[in-house]
Amino acid sequence: ERYSPRQVVERLKLLDRGRVTVQEIENVARHWAEASIAGRRRGTGGVLTYWGIGYNQMLHGQHNTISIINLHLLTGNL
Repeated sequence: ERYSPRQVVERLKLLDRGRVTVQEIENVARHWAEASIAGRRRGTGGVLTYWGIGYNQMLHGQHNTISIINLHLLTGNL
């Protein structure tokens, strides 16, 4: 099922208290897509994600890490 940026913002309101905007989601999606396309054109692959040790040691660290991995899987950036 696809979600519009507005639907994502609505679903996030309970978690982030309205801090994420439609424009931010659109900007992140645009940057991710542009990096993926540019990398594939160069033959070097798509997007590479780095994070520090603290990222996975937060309260929901495992879920954060799984979300990044799922994003890479869903967009073909493996």
